Amino acid sequence: MQKIIYTNTEGNICEVIPVGSVESAIKDVPEGFDYEIVDINYNVKLSDKQKQIEINSDSLTYLLKTDWYVTRMSETGVIIPKSVLSDRAKARTSIKYI
Repeated sequence: MQKIIYTNTEGNICEVIPVGSVESAIKDVPEGFDYEIVDINYNVKLSDKQKQIEINSDSLTYLLKTDWYVTRMSETGVIIPKSVLSDRAKARTSIKYI
């Protein structure tokens, strides 16, 4: 399976994007970010660093997808569901900079 890993200007991994079509996935990389296309074979044992990259990617993706709850609460006062708060806390604590 191919994925695109993109990094910010400090070289920190921002997201890992699964690739269906390389051309369409490259369009998802924000302008100004570097990217690398990698082959990931899940039959091969992943290193600790590779595992953490996957965890970071999943956690960051979840946080991005649920940021709207935080914005809504800030702007309107509508309470964030406890399950979302709990899952966001788990996602934040699982991110490790490698």
